[in-house]
Amino acid sequence: MLTRLPLTAIAGLQTLRADITDVAGHCEDAARDAAREVQDTARHSGRKAPGSSERRA
Repeated sequence: MLTRLPLTAIAGLQTLRADITDVAGHCEDAARDAAREVQDTARHSGRKAPGSSERRA
């Protein structure tokens, strides 16, 4: 049997979900920035970046 949650509990869960979504977005941004930095560093050092592919002639 389901019990009804008070509106304050529902609002709290919605806020928590929004916070988790926000943190996940920041994590994705940080991962993207880190990958870009690794590629830039590899490009400037003349080495192949991890995960990048080279074209074959």
